[in-house]
Amino acid sequence: MTGRRVGRWVIGASSCALLTVIVVSGCQQFNGIGNRTPATGIPERVVVWADPTNAESTGSSIRDANNDEDRFIVVGTNGAVQFLPGQTVCDDCSVDIDNAVIDLGDGNSVDIRFGIGAVGDDTARRPFMVDAASGNFIQLVGGGSSPITFQVTEQPFEDPDDDSDDRAVSAGDASNGTATTGSGASQSGLCGVFGVLPVWAMVLVPAFFWRRR
Repeated sequence: MTGRRVGRWVIGASSCALLTVIVVSGCQQFNGIGNRTPATGIPERVVVWADPTNAESTGSSIRDANNDEDRFIVVGTNGAVQFLPGQTVCDDCSVDIDNAVIDLGDGNSVDIRFGIGAVGDDTARRPFMVDAASGNFIQLVGGGSSPITFQVTEQPFEDPDDDSDDRAVSAGDASNGTATTGSGASQSGLCGVFGVLPVWAMVLVPAFFWRRR
């Protein structure tokens, strides 16, 4: 190998190493909901909640103010709070399953309560996120590349506010269909080994063509 070829190989390898670091850093930044995904990762099993007024009315999906069946949270039996769609876990949340309370820190907490949504269907009782302090619905804000946050709305969950007959009750657990093995967090398309390999290829292939000239 001539000195020129050695030099080209060193330059190519250095570029690959730099790009690999950039890609891995991007993966770490993408995981989680802003700060990072915790070591617990995606829970394998989630809590099933029951309506205190009707033990046969159960569900694991906890909706927000929008009553959207495609955007909600679930609580893992390990205390993790997972946002769906997607596979991101709240790293600032802790859950008191016995009392159906999600502690967000700094004195903020979310109650899990059964009731009727302010929008959408007006007959089915299901678990919702309710601000413990105000008794108002909670709305999930953000997602994608932005952090997901809990935002208190101006819409009361009920009037007058009374959680004595609607606070969710833990009624067992169920398998989490979105659970994955490994890191337990969703990653962008450039994450992991199979994401790094294409980056190496983008640099190495031109290098091989360069050598053949």
